[in-house]
Amino acid sequence: PEYTITDHLKKKYVCKVIPDVGKQHIEYPQSWFSSDRTALMEKLSGVCNDFETSTGWTYQYCPHQHIFRYKEDKTERELIGKFFLTSFYALKESRNLEGSDFDKFAAKEEYFDGNLCQGKSRRATVFISPCSDSELLKVKNVDETNECHTQIHACSSEMREVQPSVPSITEQIAHAFKKIKCLNYFGEGWWSYEFCFNKGVRQFHLVRAKEEGKNFQIHEFKVGTEYSLGEFDPAILATEDEKKIRQRENENSKFLELEYSGGSPCEFFSGGLEEQETIKGQARSSTIRFHCGKNLAIDGVVEDYTCHYIFSISVPDLCLHPLLRPSITAVHEIQCLPEKN
Repeated sequence: PEYTITDHLKKKYVCKVIPDVGKQHIEYPQSWFSSDRTALMEKLSGVCNDFETSTGWTYQYCPHQHIFRYKEDKTERELIGKFFLTSFYALKESRNLEGSDFDKFAAKEEYFDGNLCQGKSRRATVFISPCSDSELLKVKNVDETNECHTQIHACSSEMREVQPSVPSITEQIAHAFKKIKCLNYFGEGWWSYEFCFNKGVRQFHLVRAKEEGKNFQIHEFKVGTEYSLGEFDPAILATEDEKKIRQRENENSKFLELEYSGGSPCEFFSGGLEEQETIKGQARSSTIRFHCGKNLAIDGVVEDYTCHYIFSISVPDLCLHPLLRPSITAVHEIQCLPEKN
């Protein structure tokens, strides 16, 4: 739809929302789509579709092969690009924010090494979304705004069958800790903390040790007192993801919760005699809350009650999982041009 607006100088402009499916998506790891990519390429192999634009150019799009454009008399023919790669993504407007159902998925293709354009090779990006009907391939629109980089929006009925093989949340967490085995958290207080996914949780106090040389001093920190705040038990991974997910209070974000128990016996008490009798000798334990975040890191530790701790850990991979990814507000470009008299 178009809208007419008037500025402070009483000049009128016609404005319209520019849909751009290339910016309206969520990227997923391509390893989730390995079988879908192969199947889609086989079904679209050898299929081409033409689309004529208002500028007089007709674009011929052949998935996984090439893109040409030509004039009606076919005296002019240009190579826009050769197929380079395919990736898959989720259409944002079809997201299910409440449940675990997957989105409708689309493909993005890149084409390079076309004819020269302003001293550089032409290239193209193609977005293939699911067709509402049974058409195997249909070009819906060609954006010629950028002379040397063409964007093509197409659809295919085969895209309705694309579904990723999404790993469980705990599998994603375990994968994140393959290279970085442990995380440390150095707060401003007396204690520092360490979390190792396949090992356990540790609380320790660093003691400074000074060694003197001839012309220098070396300052080292060594672990003094330390306690186990819970050990890893493979059984905690057996429960389904959905049963381990919790909602943050007053926030539209979720986290997965795992319990590490069987730590060092509790020895210190801040309460009265009744609390001492209840807690004395009990094993320390920790609740680990994994959530979406920019970095793999411990971003908070609290002792919610005596000898029990809550760790908040951000994991970038979880930002992609349908069960934990945060909600995203759709953004569209608005183009305004002076009204023609």
